[in-house]
Amino acid sequence: MIWQTALIFYVFFGVLRGYFDKKLVMKVDPVVAFFYSAVWSLVAYLVIYFITTGCLFPILPEQLVLGVVYVFGIWAYLIALRLSLSQTVVFCSYSILIPMILSAVFLGEWQLFNPASSAGLKNIFGIILALFSMYLIIKSHSKKEEKLEKKWFFLIIVNIFSVGIANYLSKIYLASYGPVEALISQSISCIPLLFVITLITGKSLKLTKKKHALAATDGIVVGLSVIFFYAMLKAGAASLVLPIGMSAMTIVSVLVGLFIFKETHLFTKEKLVGLFIGILGIVLLIA
Repeated sequence: MIWQTALIFYVFFGVLRGYFDKKLVMKVDPVVAFFYSAVWSLVAYLVIYFITTGCLFPILPEQLVLGVVYVFGIWAYLIALRLSLSQTVVFCSYSILIPMILSAVFLGEWQLFNPASSAGLKNIFGIILALFSMYLIIKSHSKKEEKLEKKWFFLIIVNIFSVGIANYLSKIYLASYGPVEALISQSISCIPLLFVITLITGKSLKLTKKKHALAATDGIVVGLSVIFFYAMLKAGAASLVLPIGMSAMTIVSVLVGLFIFKETHLFTKEKLVGLFIGILGIVLLIA
């Protein structure tokens, strides 16, 4: 598959993922939504793996552990999504900072933040924009809105650290095997954990046919978006396809949140400026 084709499918399914994630969590409790989405994503991974290899999938112990780490980050993302798709889709992308910081600390890649280099200066400026945009988003003249924004901020921080750490470790392990094998093992470990969480929190797993159909659609779209993300990276140079793909998906997803889900009422002029500064920060960090 050429990288341009993989890129188009990644952006398409990535935007659809945000759309169906938002629709699902507005109708179903986030942990229940996550459980069914994970089940159907696993179905998609298994079908694709069998079609492409004709073999039984391997069980990867380290990916079973990473599946548990991902659970808390994605759960936080889904709760944050209830509050705002537009904000969440921008700032959850900052999870890319964690692998960069961990690479600098543990792999000696300090040039990523060296102000004497153009790449380091770009990354530092991207972080400054991220902090400033977050300040504008959280700042509010209403106590009620401020409370919601602080809750959203906490969820985004959980997402950034959980997903960022898991992505860093996944990057190391993916040298040994393909992404679909990793995703299968991650799903196998996270589904039982989500089931236990629903029992502990007293959430019901019963869904109407319409809600179950929505959960199935969301799960399959999630699976396809992740697979095409890895296909895009495999088919083209990461330094080229990652900035184009993530920037396009983020911008289109923000527009979906603002206009399809009518989230414009959530934003003052300051918050809108913060939102688009946040997008610029992401573009700088991945460019």
